[in-house]
Amino acid sequence: MPSNSLQRPPIRLKGRSFLDVISHALFFGGLLYLYGYFLGGGEIHAPSWARLVLLSLYSIFLQLRNLREDRIYDMAAGDHTTAVAHPEASRLTLILAGSLLTVFSTAYLLSCAIPLTSIIFLVSFFLGYKFGWERFIDCLFVVSVTLSSWWSL
Repeated sequence: MPSNSLQRPPIRLKGRSFLDVISHALFFGGLLYLYGYFLGGGEIHAPSWARLVLLSLYSIFLQLRNLREDRIYDMAAGDHTTAVAHPEASRLTLILAGSLLTVFSTAYLLSCAIPLTSIIFLVSFFLGYKFGWERFIDCLFVVSVTLSSWWSL
């Protein structure tokens, strides 16, 4: 499986700046979604591409957050992750990914004409206020993709 190259030598993409984030977005985001989609006999159309982009962007967001939290351990291990080699760029990219996820998740919900969009946004906002901005994005993304998938059935 290609995702094994994230952790195992000689490639070990996890230890290489920027490749750690890009490979995570592909292996645990877009490609994983496409694999399941094509395995189920699906055809790619506009809503599918939107979910693919959202999932890849969310995977980037999660990886950057994880790299930030593991930074001291990665430094001690000698890994040159994005957070170790470029901490400021990593922080700014995390904020940018979170902002884009907020905009795209909200737009995606609105495009599906789900009547509960404002309630979902308010609940996500409350959770974000209570537990931090990253939890707001987690809630908004997961609920928007899940509900839009159910809504389209």
